[in-house]
Amino acid sequence: MLKLLQKFLLILLLVVAASYLLYQAFLYTRARDKMPVGMTVAGLNVAGLTLEEVEEEVSDRYLSPITLIHREETIEMNPQEVGFILDMETMLREAEGLSTPEDPWLGFAEFVVGRSLEPVAIDLHATHDRALLTDRLGMLSSFMDKPATGPRLVEETESYEMGRDGFVTDIPESLPLVEEKLYEPDNRQVELIIVDEEAKPFDMDM
Repeated sequence: MLKLLQKFLLILLLVVAASYLLYQAFLYTRARDKMPVGMTVAGLNVAGLTLEEVEEEVSDRYLSPITLIHREETIEMNPQEVGFILDMETMLREAEGLSTPEDPWLGFAEFVVGRSLEPVAIDLHATHDRALLTDRLGMLSSFMDKPATGPRLVEETESYEMGRDGFVTDIPESLPLVEEKLYEPDNRQVELIIVDEEAKPFDMDM
């Protein structure tokens, strides 16, 4: 009686396992037009997405505004305003070419376990216009900066007014920090480098 029960349980286990694998095979065939497990495009996990969904995901992340922090102020900058362009055609072509594994059985096994033994990573392909970005930072700094001032003669009262401390944006130092964030999908904010300036002293020439 015990042996019959063991045999029954073994057969039941095999039937359940076979049914599970058949169901997974059905799901796998339906997912052949989607990106495989373990694939990333531009640093984003795109497993299970179609090419159209991959394009939407990459565009949403990399074309979202960059937040520039200028002391207590924040400004949003649209990447397209500084000539940032995604080469989606190249990335999608690479993704499509690598979406079908050379070994279909290996691809099925990875699909079942939900992990990839050979992850596929497609790099970000994009460019931007450094001159446009520099001009953009210059324009923003012209509104946000408060350069130090020197003493001046107040003609109405024939007296002198002392200068005031100020601050300006260090554009050459801030530029690479902003450029770095253009090519990151997350944490798209950067603190601009601000340099404090002391007021010019009142001297004998004045």
